[in-house]
Amino acid sequence: MKIYTQPSTNQNPRAFSRVDLLVTLAIVITLIVIQLPLLGSTKSSSQATVCADNLRRLIQAWTMYADDNQERLVPNNGSLAPDDDRQTWVNGWLDFTSSLDNINTKFLVGSEQDRRYGLLGPYLKRDATVFRCPADRSRVTIFGRLSNRVRSYSMNNWMGGAAFNQETDFKVYHKLEDITRPNPSKAMVMVEEREDSLNDGVFSVDMSLLNIWGDFPASRHDGGMNLSYADGHVGFHPWQEQMIAAPVFSVPPPNSLLPGESQDGLPDLNFLRSVATAPR
Repeated sequence: MKIYTQPSTNQNPRAFSRVDLLVTLAIVITLIVIQLPLLGSTKSSSQATVCADNLRRLIQAWTMYADDNQERLVPNNGSLAPDDDRQTWVNGWLDFTSSLDNINTKFLVGSEQDRRYGLLGPYLKRDATVFRCPADRSRVTIFGRLSNRVRSYSMNNWMGGAAFNQETDFKVYHKLEDITRPNPSKAMVMVEEREDSLNDGVFSVDMSLLNIWGDFPASRHDGGMNLSYADGHVGFHPWQEQMIAAPVFSVPPPNSLLPGESQDGLPDLNFLRSVATAPR
């Protein structure tokens, strides 16, 4: 006996055609293109947040040092020679050579047995990563290997340091109680310094009437920088002039040109002056 079966009425779905695949691919590519700027913005925002947190930890360490030392500010003496008996908040001279200073974390957080160690190290649990902004692009080749430089921040020369360019008519602060003008909430302590300007741990601000830059600030975060203040808070400052936001390494390093006359950037320079120090 033959058995006859009823043909199925359910047909297999039609496979994707080449046109369908091309349309789907085009949609996916469009979505990726739309999302790319958002991903870049998210990364930039995340780096700025980490940078601000670094500066927050550094200014807390700066304050704790003063609390433990009769309100005296941590010395800001720049890069010290081996035979220099002074100490400072960070040591070493950063550049773009194969100098070991560029990768020497002992100059930031080394042990107390080494008189050249960074004085804030004990207050940071000797965590050297705090000294580098994640958006800092400066790298050097040492022993044939490309390495990140260890530091992105410098300290206002008027805080625990010395007058810039012998400008003795302005205040150099050596104790917390000295910081009254500008008041602590507007008195700059540490800043992000531009990669091709940063060398020692001092950020020099010229207070003369000329349009002269001492050191150049960074503009790593959407055309601005993070900076810390003597009251312990961290702020963000956007720059107005394109001169500051120019691509790093696109021109000779600023500190090979400065001090020198600046034809633009005066509003930005005046901001730095307003938060750096005040007349005696």
